[in-house]
Amino acid sequence: MPADIYQQLWQQFCAALSTQQLETDALTNDPADDRRGVTALAFLQKNSPAACLEVQHFQQQLAVLEPDQYLQPAAELHLTVLSIISCISGFTLQQIDAAAYIQVFQQVLAELHQEIRQQKVAPIHIELRGVTASASCILLQGFAQGEGLSRLRDKLRLAFAESGLRQSIDSRYRQQSAHLTLCRFTQPLQQPQAVLALCQQYRDYHFGMLPLQQIELVFNNWYLHGAITRPLAVAQSPASPQSPAPE
Repeated sequence: MPADIYQQLWQQFCAALSTQQLETDALTNDPADDRRGVTALAFLQKNSPAACLEVQHFQQQLAVLEPDQYLQPAAELHLTVLSIISCISGFTLQQIDAAAYIQVFQQVLAELHQEIRQQKVAPIHIELRGVTASASCILLQGFAQGEGLSRLRDKLRLAFAESGLRQSIDSRYRQQSAHLTLCRFTQPLQQPQAVLALCQQYRDYHFGMLPLQQIELVFNNWYLHGAITRPLAVAQSPASPQSPAPE
């Protein structure tokens, strides 16, 4: 399924390039943007420094071609496990009982931790292979190894649904892939064909493995800006000493 999603996005990107209809986002650094939410995620740099360096190498090449686009900083590169409250204008942390959300999150991760310890489910690893793009951004393709990630997402969905707490899980779309956003288009591309060629060069490149050993619950804005993102809880998930080989 993720491979199909990534291919569909790539086709959208190619079509948007050919018709000069890329979608730009002018709010990436707008201090007036007050969209906020609550998200369960895993930061790339904290979980896989080596893969993060590989990603930065790609971003550096992209920056040479398009210095004015928004490149997600290394410390903010992340895989969204599940959006608990999708970012909406005017939402503040004071509107919810944060402690209750933390309790649900920690209970789910504790259960998953136990299942991994009992070898009922394998540790969660994501193969980071290739880039794709859409009409609005460039993405790193992630492929979950085994059922651990989908199991964690389903556990979070059920737990928050049963909690009665405010949530908007899957309100935008059902989270299925394991992608990371690398670049957002803030203006028309200056060298579209060169960007296309660079992305094609990395379409099947193996950036490394991402073991989800540290999963966080955060209060965040749309872009996960570090200055705004507030950590609420951190859960450690066991991972095998060696990541599984890519399929």
